[in-house]
Amino acid sequence: MKHYYRFILNYDEDETRIFISPKELKKDDVAVVHSYGKQFAIGTVLEPVSELEA
Repeated sequence: MKHYYRFILNYDEDETRIFISPKELKKDDVAVVHSYGKQFAIGTVLEPVSELEA
């Protein structure tokens, strides 16, 4: 099952994006997320989002 979350990237609250996670996460959990090309970022879960919103 896919889970959709809005993440804050690199601790910058002005930059948020939605990512898919194979695991269920909670608010304020930290994960490594794919950002650009071969680059990754540290993401903090802000909130879960629905599949329709994603």
